[in-house]
Amino acid sequence: MRGIIRSGLIVTAALAAAPALAGPFTVSSPGAATRKKIKIETELKDTPGKDTLILPELELAVPVASGLDVAIKGHVRTVDKACAPAETGFGDMELKAKWNFLQAGEGHVAMAIEPALSLPTGSRDRGLGDGHAAIALPLIVGYKTGAWELGGEIGYEHVFGSPDHEGYAGLLAMRRVTPALRLGTEVVVEAQEMDLARLYTRMSAGFKLRIGSNSEVQGLTGRTLHTTDRRAANRFKIAYEVKW
Repeated sequence: MRGIIRSGLIVTAALAAAPALAGPFTVSSPGAATRKKIKIETELKDTPGKDTLILPELELAVPVASGLDVAIKGHVRTVDKACAPAETGFGDMELKAKWNFLQAGEGHVAMAIEPALSLPTGSRDRGLGDGHAAIALPLIVGYKTGAWELGGEIGYEHVFGSPDHEGYAGLLAMRRVTPALRLGTEVVVEAQEMDLARLYTRMSAGFKLRIGSNSEVQGLTGRTLHTTDRRAANRFKIAYEVKW
């Protein structure tokens, strides 16, 4: 089954050699959508004893005012555990809004908040969902100068009816190497249950390739650097997004 999952990801990556705009990174852009956008994304997370494939993940974002958009996201996931049958089905759904309350151009700082509500639409018993609603409250900061784009994000996720709360912080640096291609790397630190003794650190590298004026292809590969349970994870993403 794991060979099938990996093959599916490779095929998806090959087919996605065409359009996307929202980044595959954890650290988001502070800019809100100015036109309708739809994104299709595939993600593979490889951990000891378990592979998780998200295919497809669909996100639709719609602008509702200047500097403000709303979005809905849903996905299908396959969980393949060692010595157990694979499970496939709908995962949790997410509703979110982004407010770019400080808009800035070249050489100035931009800021946004992007609250998100996760709904337990996936089966927890089958490993497809968390089984609880959750709300995330991130603050996003961005800065552009020349060919460089720098970003930061700090946030807190509260899981209702569960002790699995989490705080996180991330830093992202991207550089434009051609008019259409940007390369970037990010570092993210997560504190499970808001306990600084339970820190998880991961690093990712990725790209954004603009195709035409309305679309972009994006990809990412990352790995856990430090974890308290010694269950390092490898993560791969490919995305296609178009706006109109």
